[in-house]
Order: sequence, then C-alpha cells, then structure tokens
Amino acid sequence: RRELEEYAEDEVRELDRNLAPDPGVVAGLVATVLLGGRRARVAGERLAERIGAHGALRLRDRGGRLLEEHVDRVMHVERERRLAPLDGLEVHPEPQAELIAALSVLQKER
Repeated sequence: RRELEEYAEDEVRELDRNLAPDPGVVAGLVATVLLGGRRARVAGERLAERIGAHGALRLRDRGGRLLEEHVDRVMHVERERRLAPLDGLEVHPEPQAELIAALSVLQKER
C-alpha cells in the first residue's frame, strides 16, 4: 500500500500545486482500477480527470507491475510452503502433483 501511495505522490508532484489532488485519493483510485477489473471503469475515468490521461496510464502501469511483483512473491512463498514436505521426502515432480491434489482435497474436507 505504501509503495502505491508513493507512486501516487510522485505523480501528483508533477501537477500544478493549486490543482493537485490528494495523493491518498489518487492511490485509492489506482488500487480500485487495478483490483476492480471492468467494474472499475468509472474509477479509471476519475483518475484521469484528476491527474490527466498520461499520468493515469503511467500510474496504472507502475501499480500493475507492483501488484504483479507482490502476487508473484506471495505465490512463490505459498508454493515453497506447500512443497516443503514433498522436498523432504525427495518425491519426483510427477507424483508431486497427485500428492498436492490429494492434500487439497483433504484440507477442503476439514
């Protein structure tokens, strides 16, 4: 969240001081655009109105890369956590998929 707010502050700094919107509002709009999909079209329009079309695109691109990095990191940690027991057993890749699927079924039944 803080990184996205910093990106918003950077973009707002480029605007005329008298017309510059609140960076927190800009960060909120970007987060809505990134996470809301098609339903967030209005938020994208509001963002462009506040900081301009080019600024909105730049901010959306930077925020998108940031979101992608964080999701990749979370997925990597989760993958490592789930595969740790299999690594300890020295199980090869083919049976790993079957074991992971079975574990998922067991966890859902709990």
